[in-house]
Amino acid sequence: MWRIQSSVDFQKRLKKYRKSHPNESANCLRNLNAYLTALQEGLVPQQIQRGYVHSEPTGIKALDQAGPSKTRKYAMRLYVYPDESRKILYVLTLGNKASQPDDLRHCQEFVKQTLADDSSGW
Repeated sequence: MWRIQSSVDFQKRLKKYRKSHPNESANCLRNLNAYLTALQEGLVPQQIQRGYVHSEPTGIKALDQAGPSKTRKYAMRLYVYPDESRKILYVLTLGNKASQPDDLRHCQEFVKQTLADDSSGW
């Protein structure tokens, strides 16, 4: 059974984005729930291919703001790392196009640390 573990950074950014972009934030959370459901149903991360899932380096997945709406959306990415050995879905951070390079760098550092050391510091 997969469990979810979110970072303090994600929680802070979610609070900010819920105020400034509530629809996109809700869509990201809806997509996170759908992704977790797919994992719970037994799919491995490589098998989960949805329009809102984007593969990033080192096994990181970016879940975007795609969802039910015909209006143009603010581009957002929710970065997660599915740790198959521990069955933990780490919710790392939430960002936009401008923060994407820094967000990915931060996420990659987390994954390298997690893979190198059993204690992730969370």
